[in-house]
Amino acid sequence: MQKDYYIIFFCLCLALSFIVEVKGQVIPKTPTKPLKNWNSMALSVKVLPRVNLSYSQLFGFNTQPYKLSFIQNGFGANFYVKRHISVGLGHSNTFIFKREDTDIKYRFYVSTALRNRIGKLNLSNAFMGEYHSVNETKYRWRIIYTIRAKPPSLKLNKFLKLSPFISYRIYYNIGGNPVRQFINNGKDYIGKHVPYGLHRMRLAIGTSLKTKMGWSFSLQLMRQQEFNTDFSHRHAMNVYNQDRDRIERPFSNYFMLGGGIRYYWKLKSVKKVEKRLEKRNKTQKPSPNRFWQNSPISQGN
Repeated sequence: MQKDYYIIFFCLCLALSFIVEVKGQVIPKTPTKPLKNWNSMALSVKVLPRVNLSYSQLFGFNTQPYKLSFIQNGFGANFYVKRHISVGLGHSNTFIFKREDTDIKYRFYVSTALRNRIGKLNLSNAFMGEYHSVNETKYRWRIIYTIRAKPPSLKLNKFLKLSPFISYRIYYNIGGNPVRQFINNGKDYIGKHVPYGLHRMRLAIGTSLKTKMGWSFSLQLMRQQEFNTDFSHRHAMNVYNQDRDRIERPFSNYFMLGGGIRYYWKLKSVKKVEKRLEKRNKTQKPSPNRFWQNSPISQGN
């Protein structure tokens, strides 16, 4: 019965991926870029029973040719208000390697997440607000909504646990540099406007392998699709300029295959507190699940 559940879950993931890919091909003059490769390593430290600190590094590579394109360093803190509710804040800096120089961009974020369960399926809903440095020209603020689903973990043996997942993330852009807007297939110029609104989604499927020694290894395939909506009139991306025969602010559509490694560490003082709580109440529910942790692979630019 459990194997049938996993087969259904992965079939759903593949179906959603196919739908996103077919829809992405409808947009003209927006070819999908070559496959990208993002690899990460991270450390999570439980400093208090309800407080986690984390540090991560993400390395982004283009594949044609295979070349380092960016490095992102991130630091974050999560506080669990309750077992199923958390709030977080953090900061990251991204070094983007160009032909002639290196561009450095910063961002700060605050987030909140809620986890619940439908049958055997674990669901999380999270909102994140980001503020970006002035050299980020596409947006100044972003609001990101993420929904993530995970079936029960599959125990391979007493030391290893396999946890597949699927996540969907949508982005709302605010601010940034204005874009020249055209109508009537690029013939009529109607001025410069900031392309705020919903313009990006990411669908990811993957799995993580967790050990009792605190290590976690992950692998995922992610699809990024940028788009305009019916509300994007005068605030669109990927606008065709007939006079210059080019696209203003073209979409960035691509697939990403990435791997990650994370180590979870508890301070001795936290272990002592948790042991005391277990002695007081043997039926007490476990501490907040790591399922809430944001994987650095899914961040990027």
